[in-house]
Amino acid sequence: MKNAVRGTGLSSVNKKKLNLRVWLEAAGWITLVAFLWGTDLLAKFSVREQTGIGLDNFRLVSEQVTSALAILIMVLFLIQWLKLFPPTLKEWPRTVIGHTIGSIFFAFGHFALMVALRVPWYALNGRNYVWREPFANNLVVEYQKDIKIYIGFIVVISAYQHYRRSRSAVPQSRADRLIVQTGKGDSVLRLRDIDYLE
Repeated sequence: MKNAVRGTGLSSVNKKKLNLRVWLEAAGWITLVAFLWGTDLLAKFSVREQTGIGLDNFRLVSEQVTSALAILIMVLFLIQWLKLFPPTLKEWPRTVIGHTIGSIFFAFGHFALMVALRVPWYALNGRNYVWREPFANNLVVEYQKDIKIYIGFIVVISAYQHYRRSRSAVPQSRADRLIVQTGKGDSVLRLRDIDYLE
């Protein structure tokens, strides 16, 4: 029995696989966010070219990059929040309430992180980032955008977790025999002939 207890834990091969998976997942999120926010940045450049209305290059790029970085940090919050409120039809009221609250936390966290990143960045470039006025309006605008991101990312994370669970599920064995080690070697027993195990 002592040997069985010592055998628990991750082997070096499994640790390497786990580390590789974590890095691949991080790379996947970075790629997804870079694509979405990069596409949005190009669209804003295009609108500015067509209409002549829009932010200057420094503000456009700075605000997109800081928004993307803040979102990547908030992905960690989403993963943990999903553990508390996994989407399920059986407890749908709890799921709806939990994710309504989660979306508010997500939007506020995204906004707070953007401000925390932009204020020093603007100051380093001799500019002043104004975020206090109108504070409430900014939060409402951010929430209207962020709730869509929240729902989309929850769907992505849930689908990925479902895929991983389905891949790691152990298929049920249909064997009707069991190999048992005895003092004289291996012995094959039919399951229907076993009365009890000790």
